[in-house]
Amino acid sequence: MKSTSTRVGLFLSILFCLSSTRPSQSVAAFVVAPNTPDVSLEPHKLDDLYCGPASAGCGCNTKQATLRNLGSKPAIITGISTSKSFLQTNNCPKTLEEGKFCTIDVRLNRRICGGEGELLVRIKDLGSPLTVALSGINNCGDC
Repeated sequence: MKSTSTRVGLFLSILFCLSSTRPSQSVAAFVVAPNTPDVSLEPHKLDDLYCGPASAGCGCNTKQATLRNLGSKPAIITGISTSKSFLQTNNCPKTLEEGKFCTIDVRLNRRICGGEGELLVRIKDLGSPLTVALSGINNCGDC
């Protein structure tokens, strides 16, 4: 399982001037900046999404991705979206608490005849969005 994880460290050198009669002292300290979110989005690919013709009463299958907070701090979700060929619904809260997960259901957009695209999940303080590759076929003809 691959997770997107980022840690940031900050090295500070603090210079104390004790007095004009004493020599200056330099004190080094390693300070860890607030952890960036440690989250994973699995699987990395959802394919074989399919819609049968609506005129024949055929439906569309749905596939699921799982977003997990693996870190020790809440992850703030700033956006979940798909390319125009796909639609998504999810049960993700705005803030995903540490150790928790949520699910994202993806299906084809019946108005577009399939293709390839991406599911994008944006997390505050995480540089790039998490992605899942998507592909599927919308049978625009008869069953």
